[in-house]
Amino acid sequence: MIAEKPDAPIIAPAHPQHTTDNAPFPEQLTTEAHDNHRNPSRLTLIALMIALILVLILLDRPLIRGDSLAYLVWTDTLAGDFDINFNNQHDRFHTVNTYQIQWNVDTERWVNIFPFGIAYLQAPFYWTGKVFAEANLLDANPDYFQSMQGVPQAISVWMMIGANLMAIGACVLAYRIGRRLCDSGLSALIAFAVFIGTPLVYYSTISPVNSHNAGAFTIAVFLYLLVRCTGALSDNPIGVKHPAWWIVLGIFGGLSILVRWQLAVAIMPAWVLLAYHRQWRGLAFATVSAGLTLLPLLLIWQAMFGVPILVPFDAVSEGGFMQTGDNYALNVLEMLMSHSPIVLVSLIGLMFLWRKDRAWSLTLGAMIALQLIVNGAALDWNAGETYGMRRMSELYAVYVLLTCVTVAHLNEWLRSNHPKFVRWGRIAIIAGFGAIIVYSVAYIGVFIVYSWHHPAWQFDNTPGAMFSYFSNLPHRWQVLWEVYQSHVGILAWNLPGA
Repeated sequence: MIAEKPDAPIIAPAHPQHTTDNAPFPEQLTTEAHDNHRNPSRLTLIALMIALILVLILLDRPLIRGDSLAYLVWTDTLAGDFDINFNNQHDRFHTVNTYQIQWNVDTERWVNIFPFGIAYLQAPFYWTGKVFAEANLLDANPDYFQSMQGVPQAISVWMMIGANLMAIGACVLAYRIGRRLCDSGLSALIAFAVFIGTPLVYYSTISPVNSHNAGAFTIAVFLYLLVRCTGALSDNPIGVKHPAWWIVLGIFGGLSILVRWQLAVAIMPAWVLLAYHRQWRGLAFATVSAGLTLLPLLLIWQAMFGVPILVPFDAVSEGGFMQTGDNYALNVLEMLMSHSPIVLVSLIGLMFLWRKDRAWSLTLGAMIALQLIVNGAALDWNAGETYGMRRMSELYAVYVLLTCVTVAHLNEWLRSNHPKFVRWGRIAIIAGFGAIIVYSVAYIGVFIVYSWHHPAWQFDNTPGAMFSYFSNLPHRWQVLWEVYQSHVGILAWNLPGA
């Protein structure tokens, strides 16, 4: 057990030598202590988890397709064969392999250019699925699943469950961080609304075996540990001292990069923050553990591509994946905002956080900005066939934290300037996030109809175009029901449409 002091929900510097010019949120000074006295947080957490489980069951789809097959291939070789030789996988997945396994001319071997970190997280669920498959459990329509994904239904169901648990873990950790700023009810509502309102909901259910879900989980763990280690957002500016916390922080920093290599630029600002606050001992522990966690990356790349550091896409393609010309970071931001308007509330939080703790405002702002830049430099900056701006969904916990900052500031302003309207302000906040949830649910329904019903087989479009298509569709509600029960949700688990 690691002893730690209870945290009170205020914003405080991560080191006693660095203080902020402004006082912490006054109305939040005793929120968590009051929560603990009445202990409503346990019931709130249970309610949050029940709501998440219901959404997951209603949207889950245990069929592994597209990019997700590449992550299944990695899991199959690392957790199944315990090697990085793709000869078995090339034979096993030859009927479904289109681009997931490729031939590298230079090293004369089959390679997989996608990140492999998800295999570490999904291994227990892959093993459980294999046990179920060998016992002929969860074995509906075996020929269909074999022809569509190369493995039995049991494996995809259990890997879907793994993705579900990672989504719940990310939401709960984001809620725990947000509870330092808002009361339990509001932080749970925000964690749920951001989950529903960003692409994370799609890539935790309808397309669960992918790096976005796993990346959101590892970043949530990393951010939670960073908050606890530094004592940020609390009245304990020293933070935890036990080396185990810092070691695990580094492990999840490295694991985030193994899950999605682009997340390296989201992790780097945290190291700058630790250096700024002179957390040298913790920084050393985290750096060593992160380096050891990343060591397999260099060894695997050396084996597959002949060099330890490269962009894998470039090794098997004529063009480069990262473009050196125009950067489309602003286009990425525009696409993120148009498909996930709730993120605007979190970006506003950067401004309010700046007034309370500039170092943390710069750190979180840099995490977002660097992700925008690196994704804006990608060959397909709009992420191809996608549900919203999926490549920004890994920052889910960051969005929750900043949204809680916005709400906490609004509460502070009402309490200071219009104390009679604090209750009405809370009702308005709850109603606002409720409206966001309703819109997000409608957006999901419109999207799946557009994706699986459009006569030209268009996967996605702008929100306006997809809502227009649905509103002009004859028998739209019947179509929605038919598409839904054929493709997603528990009714479709035994034969989910491709």
